[in-house]
Amino acid sequence: MPSQPILVLGTFVVVYALFSAKFEKSIITPPMIFAGFGMIACPQVLGFLNVSITDEWIHLLTETTLILVLFIDASRIKLRALRTDLGIPLRLLALGMPFTIALGGGVAAIVFADWGIWEAFLLAAILAPTDAALGQAVVSHPAVPLRIRQTLNVESGLNDGLALPLVVLFAGLGMAAAGNGHGDEPWLTFTARQLVIAPVVGIGLGLVGGGLIHWGRERHAMNEIFQRLSEVALALIIFQYAEWAGGNGFGAVFLAGATFGNVYRKDSKHLELFVESTTQILVLVSFVLYGALMVWPAIELVKPMAWLYGALALTAIRMVPAYLSLAGSGLQPGTKLFVGWFGPRGLASVLFGLLVLVEYELPHQQEIFAVVSITVLMSIILHGVTALPLAQSYGKRMTGTHEMAEVDEHPLRRVH
Repeated sequence: MPSQPILVLGTFVVVYALFSAKFEKSIITPPMIFAGFGMIACPQVLGFLNVSITDEWIHLLTETTLILVLFIDASRIKLRALRTDLGIPLRLLALGMPFTIALGGGVAAIVFADWGIWEAFLLAAILAPTDAALGQAVVSHPAVPLRIRQTLNVESGLNDGLALPLVVLFAGLGMAAAGNGHGDEPWLTFTARQLVIAPVVGIGLGLVGGGLIHWGRERHAMNEIFQRLSEVALALIIFQYAEWAGGNGFGAVFLAGATFGNVYRKDSKHLELFVESTTQILVLVSFVLYGALMVWPAIELVKPMAWLYGALALTAIRMVPAYLSLAGSGLQPGTKLFVGWFGPRGLASVLFGLLVLVEYELPHQQEIFAVVSITVLMSIILHGVTALPLAQSYGKRMTGTHEMAEVDEHPLRRVH
């Protein structure tokens, strides 16, 4: 990485840290601040941050961030607890998310009539994952019932990994429809191979690698520092092996994280400690780069209909499926609307958009990436500003209601 970006990014992180406790009590969230800094420090404005989307280190950083986020998010989810708590998160994942992608793809096909049908559904799949960190006050405010906080937390932790196979599938179908191939191999064959190999490598190496780490831990052969490092290294190794074998590395990493976190639950607690430091800075730097590299080009490229689609993606396309998926859950209408609104689009959508931009050749890939970028920008602002006041007002109305039922808590990815 060039020295100038390191200096600028490092200085900004330190300056923000000096006032971070003050910002925690306001409606200004870290993603808003870091993305905003990227927007004003970029070459088009003040020029403090001299970076280009073609810089190799940016691809490496974003790839590493996505690997770690997928692995860590999956490792934190307790599948056994989900089987007992079931209900709301499972409804949003099994019913709400497919409906969101179907509705989003249908609306995109109408709004962007010159796109191919698979490009429309690709956009919907990229924008399907939610990012609870963009509305941090909602998943951390004690006034909001734990059951509801937990719902949004679990949904955010799992839906990026569940959406990824559909992103790969729709991108492959889009390539096939455009008549493009991957070398001498048709894109449909290439996509199918990626989706089949990923589970084998991810689950297999998650068991083997996790078993070795567990063996070293139980025999006190590893200290805690190197246990955390080995878990992170395991995620990177699995990604590379899956890619080498012809599978999708990100899908393999997600499945490996779920395997590791549930089979070796005691060991994964050390990984959660790692999340609160190293991975968080990668996430925040990614928001700076998003603001510096993606926002202004997207604003220049997109047309008014793209802004309309972004607004619909954050409202009707998200809220209608969420509301319908929660029918019969016993939740109040206000809760269903609250859960539906707080489905922010954030880091996963940006990184999936970058993945498509770099690795696939689609007729409208630039436009797809631009729509993703402005939708995330709208989400950062709207969900960030509304998180604290809506969490406070909603929490006051929920005292003594069915929403206050006890649930088993899952650790969550925090952005302080």
